[in-house]
Amino acid sequence: MKIKKCSTNFLHPSRLPDGRWPSQTEFRLSLMQQLAVNQITSGNERISSVNGPPGTGKTTLLKDIFAHLVVERGKELAKLNNPKDAFVKTKTHEQMINMSIYLRNLLLNIRW
Repeated sequence: MKIKKCSTNFLHPSRLPDGRWPSQTEFRLSLMQQLAVNQITSGNERISSVNGPPGTGKTTLLKDIFAHLVVERGKELAKLNNPKDAFVKTKTHEQMINMSIYLRNLLLNIRW
């Protein structure tokens, strides 16, 4: 029962990632692949594991996760007032350190 509730929770449409790898319908994710993608993209874990024998669709699943990450990064970049704000020039070592801290904080908002 607990597994069924967990599966139903992660298969809810609200858990679908915003990005999806473009592919023909015959190559769409299976139910369990979609469950894994939803679980990985909706969680806060920094590392996830997917296991399976050859030919079970692990790489196909990863493509959808990568598509999700591209969309999430695009959302963060879209928040900038000017596209040039994503790239900052530094003249001193201190400015570079400050920029590294700024980028680290920005990347923490983006789900890896």
